[in-house]
Amino acid sequence: FLLPQMLVDAPGGHDVRVTQELLRHHIRHARVEKIRGEQVPELVGRDHDLSDIQIVTDRCLGSTEEACRAFFKAQYGEDFPYETYAAECGNHFRRMIGEGRLLLKTGAAELLAFLKSAGAGIALATSTDAASAFAILEKLGVLHYFDVRMTGDKVEHSKPDPEIFLKAAAELGVEPCEAMVVEDSHNGVRAGRAGGFYTVMVPDILSPTPEMEEKADLIIGDLALLRTACR
Repeated sequence: FLLPQMLVDAPGGHDVRVTQELLRHHIRHARVEKIRGEQVPELVGRDHDLSDIQIVTDRCLGSTEEACRAFFKAQYGEDFPYETYAAECGNHFRRMIGEGRLLLKTGAAELLAFLKSAGAGIALATSTDAASAFAILEKLGVLHYFDVRMTGDKVEHSKPDPEIFLKAAAELGVEPCEAMVVEDSHNGVRAGRAGGFYTVMVPDILSPTPEMEEKADLIIGDLALLRTACR
């Protein structure tokens, strides 16, 4: 999201405005949701005899479909049936949505409502394709908050390249130094830092590493705490 009118204090005394991705909407960068106690990549990976699938999937978090396809084929060989694997993951994921098992992160709805009431412009910046992302956000009742919607099928380069954040900021009419990226993936944090944004990490599937501690301007526990910090 880009929140160009929500001012916060940045290190060094700079005033900044805000960019964030709060949700991941596909299996390669989905929130930790489980079916019968297993994460979806593990469930599908077992059918393909891929014992390390969760490790591989975690490395793709925040990446576009094309980037994930290239990474999987580099890992497992050019003959790896990525389309079949992705389709099976998608089927499990859609079932989760139908069963009401896909939830907003703690504090997400309240943060969006707070920022909107404060007059902030909000942009979605997600590596997921538009059709999938919009359907999920509509189902969760938050799509209407976004003034700009930048998705993975609108960019040429995947995170950690900052292209998606730069394009979202441009559509809102702000410079990177006027925005804050709030991310939960390592690739997203790398992209925010590379683009010159004030970058906040809200850890989810992946824990902060020494690299993330160096690249993120702030690491915070959840979105409810972020709302408090924005007041």
